[in-house]
Amino acid sequence: MFHLLAKGPRERAREHLTLWFGVFIILQVAWFVWPRNSSGHPTPRVGQAINTHWSSSPTEQQAAIAEAIRLDDIERHRWSVARNTFILCIDGGTIYFYWKYGRRYTIA
Repeated sequence: MFHLLAKGPRERAREHLTLWFGVFIILQVAWFVWPRNSSGHPTPRVGQAINTHWSSSPTEQQAAIAEAIRLDDIERHRWSVARNTFILCIDGGTIYFYWKYGRRYTIA
């Protein structure tokens, strides 16, 4: 506790900044690694395919559902690429600004 009082406000601010960066990176890694399982409910696109082809033959209905699932997978992949690109840009900016303006050691 006394070592915090001996430091100036800039040093304490940098320590808090380091702590927040560490917490941010740990939470981000935890979010990124956390498994994501779908809820099993059909998406609106699959529901629409089911409702539109309910009177068709089973092969046509299965083909329509498979096409809707394929389109959902493509859309999910695009969103995941966009989300991960955004996260990498934020991380890059955070690391850059921390490296440039973060902790600096004086050489005596």
